[in-house]
Amino acid sequence: CELTTGEPQRGTAEQEEEAAARNMAPVPQPPPMAPPAPMSAREPRGAPGRDTVDGFLYQTHVRRPQFGKCRASSAKRPRSASGAGIRATAAVAHAAAVSGRPGRELDQLLATIEKEYAADLQKISHSWMITGASRAKRKSSLTGDETMNQSVGGESGAGSSLPGSMVHEVDVSDELGLPREILGALLAGKCRDQKISATGERQRRFMDSMLSNCAGKLFAMPDSCVGPECMKAIMLALMLCERYTGLNLSCNKLGDEGAATVALALAKHRTLQDLDISANDISQKGANAIFESLKLNNSVRSLDISSKCGALRNHLVARVNAGPLEELLQVNRTLTKLMLSATGLGADGAAGLARGLVGNTSLLMLDLSQNDVGSKGAVYISEALTACSLEELNLSDNRIGDEGLGALATSLGLLPTEVDKEVDAKVWSGLSEPLKAASKYVEAMHSLKRAVVDITLADLQAADTSQSADTWHADKSSGLPRVREAATALETSVKVADVTLPKLKVLHLSNSGGTAVGIRKLEDVLQINKRLEKLVLDQNDHRDSNNGSLALVVTIPTNRTLRHLCLASCHLGPMGLSSLAKALAVNQGLRTLNLSGNPMDEQVASYLGAALGAGGNKGLRHLNLSGCHLDDAGGVRLAAGLASNHGLEVLLLRNNSLHEASALALTEALERNTSMTQINLELNSIDMRLMVKIKQLLGRNAKIREKGLPGKYRQRIKELKQFEQEVEWLNCGLERNRLMKRKALWKQAAKFQELTDEKEMGKRRQREAEERIEELLITQNNVEEEIRALEAKLGTLRQEGSYEISQLNLRIEGVQGKMESVGKHLQSTRSQLEEFEDKASNEIEKKSEELDRALKGQNSAALLASAAQRGLDSFSSALKAIGEDIAGGDNPRQRMARLNPEEGASKPSKDATKKPLARPRSGRGDR
Repeated sequence: CELTTGEPQRGTAEQEEEAAARNMAPVPQPPPMAPPAPMSAREPRGAPGRDTVDGFLYQTHVRRPQFGKCRASSAKRPRSASGAGIRATAAVAHAAAVSGRPGRELDQLLATIEKEYAADLQKISHSWMITGASRAKRKSSLTGDETMNQSVGGESGAGSSLPGSMVHEVDVSDELGLPREILGALLAGKCRDQKISATGERQRRFMDSMLSNCAGKLFAMPDSCVGPECMKAIMLALMLCERYTGLNLSCNKLGDEGAATVALALAKHRTLQDLDISANDISQKGANAIFESLKLNNSVRSLDISSKCGALRNHLVARVNAGPLEELLQVNRTLTKLMLSATGLGADGAAGLARGLVGNTSLLMLDLSQNDVGSKGAVYISEALTACSLEELNLSDNRIGDEGLGALATSLGLLPTEVDKEVDAKVWSGLSEPLKAASKYVEAMHSLKRAVVDITLADLQAADTSQSADTWHADKSSGLPRVREAATALETSVKVADVTLPKLKVLHLSNSGGTAVGIRKLEDVLQINKRLEKLVLDQNDHRDSNNGSLALVVTIPTNRTLRHLCLASCHLGPMGLSSLAKALAVNQGLRTLNLSGNPMDEQVASYLGAALGAGGNKGLRHLNLSGCHLDDAGGVRLAAGLASNHGLEVLLLRNNSLHEASALALTEALERNTSMTQINLELNSIDMRLMVKIKQLLGRNAKIREKGLPGKYRQRIKELKQFEQEVEWLNCGLERNRLMKRKALWKQAAKFQELTDEKEMGKRRQREAEERIEELLITQNNVEEEIRALEAKLGTLRQEGSYEISQLNLRIEGVQGKMESVGKHLQSTRSQLEEFEDKASNEIEKKSEELDRALKGQNSAALLASAAQRGLDSFSSALKAIGEDIAGGDNPRQRMARLNPEEGASKPSKDATKKPLARPRSGRGDR
């Protein structure tokens, strides 16, 4: 398959082609995968579990570091498909789409899809080939002749049958740019949603439907029983193939679950511009998911979440959805169209939308029809019109009443139709005399109304029979010049009004529930508002006391910017229709006018036919008079005016009471009229021969119109037709070369995979080198800063050192002087020392001699002392031996003389008075 970028997509070719391509260019085997870690290590906090499909896809695609060439077969199939893991799958699909090249993640994704739908895919064919015959038949049915059904006119394209050589097989996968696995998932999911089994016949019808609806840039599956399961496969298809710019899933059964899947795709898709999920049974929960995802999306331009008649209506709740809607309009700057028809928002939802519209510059179209917003909701919306860029607004079927119509008219620039000092001072504030200007405006408006009413049928017929427009413009007796003068006066009086106009260009107010009072105010707005280009007022009651509203009588002649006006089933009445036909004769801006459903009599038809033939309105191209109860007399009068009309191209007369007389009148008119190319005469009693005649005349007009084109356009049309034939034949050659191209693309994909790996390796190395360079630059900067700091410190130290050196030099000089003086002192001291040494040596010699003599004396004394000791010892021993015989023993202190008692008593002894002798301290002392 090929993606939108024209690059090969792997994993979608048949097995034989894949084997042949691999033989042509062998793909290097990927590095071996490491064994999976335990669940506790592989699964981070918040990751889904193994038993759920979310967890299964999470483990398969997100957590695995590398993917092998072959499809993994060890993954366990989940137990149920009810909780499909769309988030992890979407992440992988988005990664493959963003990379622009198919990789291993895509192969693994397709393998997982095959495992998920294996039971369903076994029941269908693996080949997604369909014969080209059904495709040619389908194309022929799109361009063939349409059945007339009593409707004539227009150019009918002739169906062209393709040559027999173009009947060939077409690969649906190649045509759609989607892998076969995705197509199988689409079919299987659709069958699961319908609770039916997939069969070969259903597969064939599915392929034919996909080729018819999804071969271009729009992925359309409306009213196809698409449910949440099929929506998951559609989301994968959108993520893998970004060529799709539109998604149409209207009238299906997505529900809130499917809406959540759509929201997931919107958050990541980059090319989707149009989204239609109307009538899908989406509630407030699913709608909020869509609104939240659109806050992150920058590609979606149009969103249709409206409801349609049936059981699968979308239901919104104002108190739940008003806030997200308001935030969406305030945040999103790419959404241009928002369709919320019949969703039940009510007045509160309209209030939230109005708050979101204030300041919004991107939203151009808003559809709030059938929401029962009421008068309050209309007031809220009208207040926001001047503060936003809204260009198209649909408030049909909302019962807004006269109050809501009045609020809308005021915001669109309604001028007061009565003189009021306070109001006139605001509207005509730029003038010195506002009351006079207001009176002039009211007078001009009434004058124009009288002039239009005074126009007679003779005036219109006279203008019809005039040779040129200048003739009856100059005829003052006719009523048409007076109408033009009054219209010019009204335009002049309106130009000076000071009114702020919104940017609104298209306004739908069908079945608004108002009366002629509110409708008249809205129609009066066209006098000053030159921005409105389309106004739809179908099914609004214009009946009043005058049997018809005259507000359009004043606005149509003066407004030249209104292009489309719809007044179907408005009960205009004969008087209102006649006045409208008179005003139409001088209008120069209308291109489309719808008056269907308003009964017309012969008089009204006469005025309308005369107005068409008057030549004043040359811009009217489309006129709808279906269901107006026109009879033959009215049809003849209308056809009489068409004979001289050269601007009208489409006339719808369906469901009237026309017969052969009207058909003959139309035939005669078409013989003179060369601009009419389509007339619808369905549900009229007209003979088929006259219908054929009318068809021939319309075909002649078509050819005249084609020939009337400039020569370069005709030549270009011929060239384009030739180119179309050449394209048909070139498609045959393209189909024949597709298989060869696919093989070459496989070879290119293999080489490109190698190149991608090398580029990734180079980028990784480059990142590492850049990180290393950054680290080195940081280190260099730090070193330079340190060097600068050290240099500054060195300069400071040099200054301090030079000062210290000078001081030290001075000190050195002083020290040197001192050293010289000290040296001299040392010389004198040295001489004195020598003299002292000589004297000391002499004295030492003398002392030595004296010392020798003293030592000799000491030795002799020691000998004497030792001898004395020996004698003492001998004496002591002798004394101990005689101690018992001596009184007192051997201790001299105990020796006492024995006295006589008489001597002792009478006179103390002389020795007794003496102190006892001290004990000798040593034996030597005793001795």
